[in-house]
Amino acid sequence: MGSARCHHGGRHYNFELKNTRLLRVCPCCGHVQDKTFDLAHERETLAEPCPNCQFHFPVMPETTNSTAVFKDAAEVPEAVKEAAE
Repeated sequence: MGSARCHHGGRHYNFELKNTRLLRVCPCCGHVQDKTFDLAHERETLAEPCPNCQFHFPVMPETTNSTAVFKDAAEVPEAVKEAAE
C-alpha cells in the first residue's frame, strides 16, 4: 500500500501500511470478526452484515468535511467525569 516519511527530532522514520484488519464483535449475537481487508474497499467491508445473524452495522455516510466513520467525542465535562468515578 502507501508509505509515509516522518522527520522527528533529527531522526527519519519510514512507515509502510502492510495490511489492514477488521476486528469487531456483533452486539446482537456476540460473533467475533477478525479478518484482513483491502483498505481501498474499507467502506464496503465495514458495511457488511454480521455473517452469523445478519445484523447490519451502522456506517455513517461520507460528509464534505470528513470521510471518517467515527469522530472523536467532544471534551467530557468535569461533572460527568466526577460522576463516573
